[in-house]
Amino acid sequence: AAAADTAADEPYATTATWCHTAVVTVQYVEAAVERLFPADESRRTLDAMAEAVNEPERVVFPTAALTEVMKGRLAQRQMSAAPLAGVALAMALEYVCAKTLELSVAAAIEADGTAETVEVLARDDSIEAIMDAAIACTKDLFLYAREGGEEEGEEGETEEEGEEGE
Repeated sequence: AAAADTAADEPYATTATWCHTAVVTVQYVEAAVERLFPADESRRTLDAMAEAVNEPERVVFPTAALTEVMKGRLAQRQMSAAPLAGVALAMALEYVCAKTLELSVAAAIEADGTAETVEVLARDDSIEAIMDAAIACTKDLFLYAREGGEEEGEEGETEEEGEEGE
């Protein structure tokens, strides 16, 4: 119910309603982006994510930067505050990537009436790389958040870089 009330104003709220026991709002995503990206890039990243939720087919993601963050600092749990913010970011990216792929597939099917399955369509490797990293990080960070690992100033004591490509 809370997610339905905030969904219009907070496009990421519905992507993580199951996370913990509360609704993950856009504030968590903004906090994560501001923490993980350089200051001059965080606003652009947030704007791109918000635009992609509404019009994913028009957005060009900074795929290299997003992939680096998802596979790097998030995977190593190097967050200075709530791990839930990292979960929200991962889930928002996962949702945006999935929506982008979905629209790409729909456009390809519309352009070629003979295409009947997703397997025959060319997929965007950059988007899939981000999505794979987001899924891997979401799984790891959600478990971490549930265990109460919300300690300030973490130094990333675990390194699981080899596990993000599932």
